[in-house]
Amino acid sequence: MNWEAIIAVAELIGLVFIILSVFYLAKQVKLGNKQTITDSLSDAIKLYIEQYNNSYGTEKNVVFMRKALNDYTCLSQDEKGRLFSIIIGYVGAWDNLHTKYQAGFLPKVTYNSITVAFASLLQTPGGLACIKQIHEAFVMPPHVMDKTIIKSIDGVEVRPFADCLDFLKVNL
Repeated sequence: MNWEAIIAVAELIGLVFIILSVFYLAKQVKLGNKQTITDSLSDAIKLYIEQYNNSYGTEKNVVFMRKALNDYTCLSQDEKGRLFSIIIGYVGAWDNLHTKYQAGFLPKVTYNSITVAFASLLQTPGGLACIKQIHEAFVMPPHVMDKTIIKSIDGVEVRPFADCLDFLKVNL
């Protein structure tokens, strides 16, 4: 065998290994993307469930939430602050969820079901009163609020999330 043939065989073997390496790398990237999506979904749902458990996890919390969501006017200032904190927690959890959905890391059915649950919480008399208070405290500039598109999810009108209050404004 001459040197040219040996070099040609070595180049061919090197080319085969390069092609195999590219396929291996592509498979690893695909697996990494699946893992990222799984982790992202898990993190978003855990955050939302944690907020839910903090709101309704005990009998005492359920009694408070029923009172707060049905009759906001009967709440003391401390109780209004507590509801304000709970609603802000839900806004933060939903913001996290929305960001993951926009990035493609969250299935639409999961996103829609949690969005509808979030909208239902905000549309209670106490939820609306609290959101109005939040809205007064955190008014967004018109260029943020006006450049969003309303869409309907299961009969609930929501806007893509430019800012958390953008979603809330639709439900006031």
